[in-house]
Amino acid sequence: RLDQLLRERDASGEHGTSVSQIVTRLGVSQPTVSKHLKVLREAGLIRSERHGVEVRNHSRWTEVEARFPGLLDTLLKVMQHDN
Repeated sequence: RLDQLLRERDASGEHGTSVSQIVTRLGVSQPTVSKHLKVLREAGLIRSERHGVEVRNHSRWTEVEARFPGLLDTLLKVMQHDN
């Protein structure tokens, strides 16, 4: 899961995660990753920073959870139930 990967890498002190790193770790195509990142960015769940030619993505899970306790876990449970 993309959200979990970003949270784990941020928690480990990584300076963000690039699309190529996500593609390698999750084994999905670059266009698929880019589309998902766009949705997460527009929802305010991640932030992206440009470092030279690379864009690094960071989870905003902690910030969102602090502001809306339990919301993200509830949404994930609903999504898992629907699938």
